[in-house]
Amino acid sequence: MRPVRRDDRGATLPEYALLIGLVVVVCIGVISYLTDASDAEVDQRSGEIGTPSEDNALPAGGGGGGGTSTGSTDGGTPTDVVAHVGGLSGATTTSSNGTKWSATVTISVVDASGQPVAGATVTASWSAGNKGGTSCLTSSTGTCPITSDTFNRGGGNPVTSVEFTVSNVSGDSVTSYDSAANTASSLVIPAP
Repeated sequence: MRPVRRDDRGATLPEYALLIGLVVVVCIGVISYLTDASDAEVDQRSGEIGTPSEDNALPAGGGGGGGTSTGSTDGGTPTDVVAHVGGLSGATTTSSNGTKWSATVTISVVDASGQPVAGATVTASWSAGNKGGTSCLTSSTGTCPITSDTFNRGGGNPVTSVEFTVSNVSGDSVTSYDSAANTASSLVIPAP
């Protein structure tokens, strides 16, 4: 009987190419799956923490006319801009080690006709004695974010939720603040 010959040469270049191609295809599939899953999770979480309902959501473009309310009609003549909160949306961020979290609320300020109000100062507060951001200035889209300090997720004194409350909207572009017209004045954000 003849001995079996051993081949110690290893893989050839085409075999390596096939192996690398297979790994790339698997990686693309995994990344695609994780991206879709994380997008779905973000959509679900944003719905849980205060996305405005269809009844009180801002119209596309901020309302009729598509402009931004800045306090004048012709660039020089001031007009009365009665502002109110058109919506609040919240999000959370977790520290890299997972022991802390913070909340960010984006405030939308609009005028009586639903137009975004630029240059409005929003003043607010956080529950639980948080000393995070307490004011912001709206951009041309009528929105601005305010972020809390960090909270404990576990261990001693974990914070399970925090409440954000708008107390005033003011500024050079705002004649008055109509809090009764607010679609929301406060938002409770649960810990992640």
